[in-house]
Amino acid sequence: MGFLFMFNKFIFYSLCSLIIWLPIPLGSNRPWAWAISEVFVFLLFFLHCLFNINKRNGFSPPLRTWPIFSLIGILLLTLLSQLIFSYSTDPIQTQIILLKTVSFFMFAWLICTYTFDKKRMVTIIYSLIIAGLFQAIYATFLNLSSPSDTP
Repeated sequence: MGFLFMFNKFIFYSLCSLIIWLPIPLGSNRPWAWAISEVFVFLLFFLHCLFNINKRNGFSPPLRTWPIFSLIGILLLTLLSQLIFSYSTDPIQTQIILLKTVSFFMFAWLICTYTFDKKRMVTIIYSLIIAGLFQAIYATFLNLSSPSDTP
């Protein structure tokens, strides 16, 4: 039981660290930042699947979150149909958006599954506050520095 509990905590705190890291590389608006976050989310989701392979419950998030996942699922089906039936005007960008949306779906799935009590919700909120505080300090630094020093 101790290993399973530690594995659960590892996935949860990895999600919190991802929340803090995501906005750091220029708002994660770079292809390399997308790739790192997507690989990290896919790896965490794979570990989640391994962790819950023999469990009857615990794999899926609570039932009250299913409307969110149904909307994201409709978006995934729309993107997939655009690729399959060649409706897209830019298939490469559609593939990129599809990959990002799958990653977002898995990330939301993991957050909703592993944030099951008040203590974990507070930890997620603190992760968001830390990420926002870092972004505010970094933006202030960029705003007050000379233009040649900014990226």
